[in-house]
This record gives sequence, C-alpha cells and structure tokens, in this order.
Amino acid sequence: MADANARLIAFVVAACAATSVEVHGIGAADSVFAGADDVVFDGDPCLPSPHLTASIVREGEVVARVTVRPRLTVTVPGWLSAEDVGVGEAVTAIAGPVALSADPPVSYEGPWRARSALKAGAPLTRTRVVAAPDAPRGARVNIVVHRGSVALTAPGRLLQDGLVGQPVRVHNAATNTPLTGVLADATTVEIR
Repeated sequence: MADANARLIAFVVAACAATSVEVHGIGAADSVFAGADDVVFDGDPCLPSPHLTASIVREGEVVARVTVRPRLTVTVPGWLSAEDVGVGEAVTAIAGPVALSADPPVSYEGPWRARSALKAGAPLTRTRVVAAPDAPRGARVNIVVHRGSVALTAPGRLLQDGLVGQPVRVHNAATNTPLTGVLADATTVEIR
C-alpha cells in the first residue's frame, strides 16, 4: 500500500525546492488511499492553501482522482535579516530557511530597505522589504537623449527612486520639463 503522506512530501519537495515539509493533514480520509499501489499528486503545493489532485493508482491504472487541500508547513531556502533594522533602513541579508506563507519570500539577496521594523532572523518577504534603489529620488543624473547617431546630454534629477534597467521619471534642468527614460546606471538616464 502506498504511503500518501510520503508521496505528498516528495511531491512538495520537488515542486517547491523545499528543504523540509510537515504534513499536518492531507485533506482526505485515510480510507481514500486504502489499497492504493501509488498516489500521484498534481497542482501547485507552494501556494498558501493548495488545492491538489491526488490520483489513486491500483495495478498500474488510475482508479480515482480526488481533490485534496493539505495543511502543510513548507520550508525553502531564503533570505533573513542579519540584524535588527528600523523602517527605511538598509537590510543586510543572510541565507537561511523560510517557511512559505501568503507573504512570499524575496528571491534574491538584495539590496533591500525595510518597509517595517525587522528583528534579526526575520524572513525577508515582499511586504517586509522593498528593493533599495540604485539611485534615490532627487539624485543628480545625466539625461542622454538618443536620436539616430546623435546623442544629447543634459543635467537632470530623478523624480522617483530608480532601479537600473527600469523606467524612471526625471526632471530635465535645461528645459525645466519632466521626462521618462530608463535608468542606465546610478548617474545616467537614457531616452530613446
């Protein structure tokens, strides 16, 4: 007889790149899986309240499919605050285990700024941190306007925080007008 919990754990580990999985309830009575040679799960177990399909296999044939809502604690590799930080402060990230929840963990080391106060060891999630800008609002930049083979440069300042490679609003000091361009580096905005 197949161990449905073991099959579910293996499925979650593979699907979520989990380092550990605890099953608090599989979401179906044990009798559903009685006599099964195998149980094959399908769906996204990495969601906070997953809905999965369990295919019951006997003698190589799928004999039933049931929808289950397992209660899981899924731990994945993630990023934690290295120290206590206040709102708006830079966050130093260290690698560590993070439990999946409705607040998804961030997927890279940073740099980050705290949206709320964080204790050392707190998981870095999308609601707790925001990407630190490569260039902050008010920073002086060079605006480079490309037209064919001609490039014009003018002084300007950012009207918002900017991330390299992303659109940003900038004030053109030469013409006293706002423009939108792409932050090429911390001191250059390109307009094509």
